[in-house]
Amino acid sequence: MKKLSFNEFCNVMAERAAAIHEGANLPHLKGVVVYKESNWPNKHYSLAERSYRTTSDEKYFGHWYIGSSLFARSLDGSDFARLDYYPNWKIDYCYIEE
Repeated sequence: MKKLSFNEFCNVMAERAAAIHEGANLPHLKGVVVYKESNWPNKHYSLAERSYRTTSDEKYFGHWYIGSSLFARSLDGSDFARLDYYPNWKIDYCYIEE
């Protein structure tokens, strides 16, 4: 697993989304955004609880969409969130799933 910054992650996801939008016969990428434990100083969340899987199919990665939502589900399946609604959550790292 190669750890990426959120900006690097977004660039990779946006490049794939654009290629597909332009007609490339490629699958959408799946990736994970991992949040820092320090976002919740009074409660412990496991790595799986604070890691959210998303895909390059999200509007956040396509400039041609009217919206800009970034939906994701936690790896443990306990939460489904619109990550762009939480800009103050500090990101630890991101990665693309192979």
